Amino acid sequence: MKKNLLLHSTVLLGCILPFGSILGPLFFKTDNPDLSNNRKFILRFQILWTILFFVTGVFIWLHQIQLLVSGMSLDDFWLKIWGVVYLLFAFIYPIISIVIIFSKKSQGLLCYPRIGK
Repeated sequence: MKKNLLLHSTVLLGCILPFGSILGPLFFKTDNPDLSNNRKFILRFQILWTILFFVTGVFIWLHQIQLLVSGMSLDDFWLKIWGVVYLLFAFIYPIISIVIIFSKKSQGLLCYPRIGK
């Protein structure tokens, strides 16, 4: 259980380091096949959300540039939505996973969605 808790805690490196939510689980080594499988799903989830946030961030940035060029005032609605969703998936979801594991309510090891095989 301690290694599983540590594995899920490595995702929070994204709070400190750029791409830390990917690098933490990537460099986490284990011999346990269940933890290794769990690590795979965590990595896939974090990579997927990192790509989605970068793509949506670019679109929001281009929208803001378009507003500036057309002389309109900046619209920060989508930027706020993007920030809240990022906060949910980058920080709050890993913390919830850690609390579930720590409270021993998790029967299995997996707290992340199964993305891929």
